[in-house]
Amino acid sequence: MKILIPTIMGAAMIAAPAAATTFTLSSYTLDAYGSPSNNGLEIDIDDLLSVPTTFDLDEGQSVTYTLFGISTPEDAFNSDDTTPQPITLGLTFSQPLPNSGAGTGGETSGQILLGNVLFGVTGGVLEWANNGAFSMSYGALNDGMLGIQVEDAVFGEGACVFFSCGFSDLGAAVEVTFTNLQDASVPEPGALGLLGLGLLGLGAAARRRTA
Repeated sequence: MKILIPTIMGAAMIAAPAAATTFTLSSYTLDAYGSPSNNGLEIDIDDLLSVPTTFDLDEGQSVTYTLFGISTPEDAFNSDDTTPQPITLGLTFSQPLPNSGAGTGGETSGQILLGNVLFGVTGGVLEWANNGAFSMSYGALNDGMLGIQVEDAVFGEGACVFFSCGFSDLGAAVEVTFTNLQDASVPEPGALGLLGLGLLGLGAAARRRTA
């Protein structure tokens, strides 16, 4: 029995290999600003990712999706198009629970990308905060971590020729990458049962020694 009890305790401490974590993106929201009546470049958004979307990730694994398309309906480039306007992205996950949810923000604007108003290249620019990197915590102990990376984009590339500048109808597809940076801690029911048996064995041995 003196040999058996440590063996049971040792078995109780062996964790089963972690299973892949299932994530379900149930919805996402995009709010972009800028209209013909305001300063800033007018923006059109096309949702490209169907939701809900479910994916399984082991720790360290990644998956990439095309999230949305961005373009501008404006033809002419004006000085007020260079005024940055906010854009926000929110992601809601129904799996795993609980989770903190996730979101980030950025700016859109119209810019002369190369050259100048005499001869140059124009375009709309989408730039996210923190280079598009943010995260979501998950799990009962809030120690799981899903890393999220959303791309910057250039769209509506046009030209400037002798002070006449404009945009094109070219859009850009924006991708998002999800990386399971850290699995959440999950108690193993089998291991807990073995641990209980080990504790019972220790108690029985202690009673025999005191008898």
